[in-house]
Amino acid sequence: MATISVNTSNQTEITLENDAESSSKVALAAFNGRIYMAYRGWGSSKSLYICSTADGVSWSQQTDITDDNGAKTQNSPALAAFNGRLYMAYQGSGSDNIYICSSADGENFGDQTKISSQNDAKTDSQPALAAFNGRLYLAYRGESLSSNLYVCSSANGTDWDAQVNVSDQNGAATTTTAGPSLAVFNGKLFLGWEGAGGTAINGSAIYVCSSADGAEWGPQTNLKDANGAEGYDGVSLAATSDTLFVLYHGAHTAQLYGCAFNGTTWSTNQINFSGINEAGSQCGPALAALNNTFYAAYPGIGASNDLWDFTFTVNWNNA
Repeated sequence: MATISVNTSNQTEITLENDAESSSKVALAAFNGRIYMAYRGWGSSKSLYICSTADGVSWSQQTDITDDNGAKTQNSPALAAFNGRLYMAYQGSGSDNIYICSSADGENFGDQTKISSQNDAKTDSQPALAAFNGRLYLAYRGESLSSNLYVCSSANGTDWDAQVNVSDQNGAATTTTAGPSLAVFNGKLFLGWEGAGGTAINGSAIYVCSSADGAEWGPQTNLKDANGAEGYDGVSLAATSDTLFVLYHGAHTAQLYGCAFNGTTWSTNQINFSGINEAGSQCGPALAALNNTFYAAYPGIGASNDLWDFTFTVNWNNA
């Protein structure tokens, strides 16, 4: 049986560094040797902000993206690096339309592109982004009460191809309260999501599937069967050279958990990060990887809008 252990840092309260606050899930991505975090403002704010770190401890000041280009959302954004630029995708404010914009320096963002005008892609949950095989991929849950999962892609970040309905291919069905996650590992594009049984109160089993070309998707893997993994408010995927990691908010608790895949097998155990460094959140965490180190970020527990992060590395045992 393959198990994992982790070397984990203490939590850093990002808000003490730069006053960053959010009451919803954040987004993380590695870009130009730094980890960037994008997030919607706290409470009823629909403004989008971004900041960055080189070490997970010292964070830059916030940049108000909405001041740059008018971008607003009623949900959480997605981030990914592609072709030397940092891309941010998000559901529009007051609509189910999906938009995207990008930056060459991680601070100054250009005009918004309305993806929905090109291929009818729509969602009312957080989307996901990943660069794979020379294209930028967007994954999302269908609009309204749809449990279907879709992907589409672009060769330049501006012009988008038609939607692919992943659910039509492998029966994938997601909760209507959270969006999916994307990551690239071992030459494949992986998609992760919380199962259709998840509600705004209780979570559900976590699933993943993968594609070698971004269009044809393989069968689902139920991680609850592999190691008992259940999540609330979606999941987050990220990969280092030897590990695909899945990070999630517990299904019935504010604690944060994770499990991993080494390209052959899933870990038979879960890591309870809350038991190691007391990390906990009111919603799902975000995950990214840089230099074979994972970075996790999330809002605090309960009514707190403060943002926190920690870093960790993964060790495989008996693999």
